[in-house]
Amino acid sequence: MTMQELIYYNPTANPMSGTGEEKQQEEDELVTPLKEPAAGLDGDKSKEEDQHEEDDQGMLVPKLKIGADGNIIIDEARELIREYSGNATSSSFRKTYKITKWTKEETNLFFRALSQVGTDFTIMTLLLPKRTRKELKNKFKKEEKLNPHLVSDALQTQSSH
Repeated sequence: MTMQELIYYNPTANPMSGTGEEKQQEEDELVTPLKEPAAGLDGDKSKEEDQHEEDDQGMLVPKLKIGADGNIIIDEARELIREYSGNATSSSFRKTYKITKWTKEETNLFFRALSQVGTDFTIMTLLLPKRTRKELKNKFKKEEKLNPHLVSDALQTQSSH
């Protein structure tokens, strides 16, 4: 059977249809009443109720059920929607990194890497694995302003290789 035939396929014996009595019996079988928990001596809740409450606390949307006839049913008992009470901005979800100062040794390694690979900071991360590409690029910009002669010397020695 091809996909085109499946689009228009309508079986003669539809498994979804049935009489009203059959549907009611199926619904009765699916929905079982909750049993009243036996209260302990101190009146604590049962383990099942505690688990049910923990599940509800993790829910942020209404609980949906699918009935026997295929209709979607909203569980009214779990229709609680919690809201975030804090102030959230786009920067609230950014990853934060601890920025460490560059040591003299790392700066010397930076200039050595700059003379070897040039301004390809992605390759430079392989030579300086503790630093990210962004940190290397910012270091380059900073050194370009503070020590332009060192940067130009490193780049000139790179072009002669």
